[in-house]
Amino acid sequence: LEYEILIALQWRVSGPTPIQFVNYILELLPDSARAAAPTLYEHSHFQTELAVGDYAFVPHLRPSTIAFASILNSLGGIERNSFPYNECVRFIQVISGAFDLDIDSPLVNGVRGRLLESFAKSSGYELSQGVVPIPTQNMPLKEDMNALEDSPTCVSKMAIGGCMAGQIDA
Repeated sequence: LEYEILIALQWRVSGPTPIQFVNYILELLPDSARAAAPTLYEHSHFQTELAVGDYAFVPHLRPSTIAFASILNSLGGIERNSFPYNECVRFIQVISGAFDLDIDSPLVNGVRGRLLESFAKSSGYELSQGVVPIPTQNMPLKEDMNALEDSPTCVSKMAIGGCMAGQIDA
């Protein structure tokens, strides 16, 4: 989808960010989900903001994947009666098809898990995953998740291990 947008605009645009995808996707919410919309926007925006500061997301993932994962996570944080279940499932099917993303794929679930961890650490609140739970049997193993590796250069390790330590003593 990103490629098609760039072709249509003749490449005269900066790439869409995850938060822009969140906004576009949530515009597709059915009218019955109006009560849930503010919570979905808030939780999804917060998760995409956290993703910007996480090196694991920067070079490897499409912005639409991050947006999709944050929306799936946010659906767990809404009141059950604010978005009818059958319409929620239909909404997920539509956006999953539009972005060619499988909600059960190891990549999407790996991104969701990492976003949930960041969300809980930063907000002190854990999003429930009742609507779209992350299947634990499909979670990728850490060593198999090349797309979600930590930064190759950890500044804090350098500060403790020597590079910065020599400067502090001088």
